Amino acid sequence: MLKILKGVFLAAFAGCCWGSMAVAAQYLFTDCGFQARHLTTLRLIGAGVLLLAFQAAFGGFQSILKPFKEKRNIQDILIYGVGVLLIQYTFFLAIEQSNAGTAAIMVGVGPLFIIGYLAVCKHQAQRAILIKKSNRTLINF
Repeated sequence: MLKILKGVFLAAFAGCCWGSMAVAAQYLFTDCGFQARHLTTLRLIGAGVLLLAFQAAFGGFQSILKPFKEKRNIQDILIYGVGVLLIQYTFFLAIEQSNAGTAAIMVGVGPLFIIGYLAVCKHQAQRAILIKKSNRTLINF
């Protein structure tokens, strides 16, 4: 039961952090003169430095270089990095051009646009998949 409560708390805390981040970004854009590209750069570099510092502190400095020893990992890291960059930049650009609430709604309904595109343009019917595993149910659309 303690594990479940911890998970609920962490999920709620993550949601609060995400929501406050959007509001903080809107404040930086409107009152401090920041631009989406600057905030994206600061956020991604800061997150990268923190992740590397934690990995070095808890896994040793050599563990930072392990993922780069295989060529396939380098390709995956680059693709993932570009994807995160584009997602962060477009989210901050949406906040900069409109407001935090509109950007949050667009993030929430984004998957619906993808489903609609696949249904209309690619003629792929999306179906709900119900998976039951150890008394927990996951619904995947």
